[in-house]
Amino acid sequence: MRQDKQLITALEDNSNTTVNAKTIMGMGEQKPTYTLSYFDIRGRAEPIRMLFMLAEVKFTDRRVSYADWPDMKSTTPMGYLPTLEVSDIGMKNPMVLHETHSILRYLAREFGLDGRTTMDRVKADMIIETVRGIIEPIAEIFNEQNEQTKMEVLANFRETKLPQGLDYLTQAYAKNGS
Repeated sequence: MRQDKQLITALEDNSNTTVNAKTIMGMGEQKPTYTLSYFDIRGRAEPIRMLFMLAEVKFTDRRVSYADWPDMKSTTPMGYLPTLEVSDIGMKNPMVLHETHSILRYLAREFGLDGRTTMDRVKADMIIETVRGIIEPIAEIFNEQNEQTKMEVLANFRETKLPQGLDYLTQAYAKNGS
């Protein structure tokens, strides 16, 4: 009944009071809490950490040890990290997000950092995908067991993939100014 009275009072009130669903439902303006889980390295979680810092939003940075990872692996949505747990007062269970770039896009939207227009957003997406294309071969280098193949992949990365991606990003920045 309290919620119904709040709604009726707000609707009858002729002042320009802003009413939102969270206030009516008794949830207030509490912001979600975030828990980022990743290994104790920069890796794929570092851009997420940087976005939290840029937005000046607090989060729990849960660093997973390699010793704990085998037991934790089966509890993650796809069997890998990073994950971002989002908890809000109105949620029965926290939502666990996965995939670095999906997490980045979600947070950018939540923090109002995803651009003002559709064109701004697609430019940001192109940059994200370019960075992904630059970074992905690094995992191949680290995972390769054959030293000769590893050196060939590293040489190709240095001579082709990295310069190509950095040239694109440099041109995009020069053209768009951001």
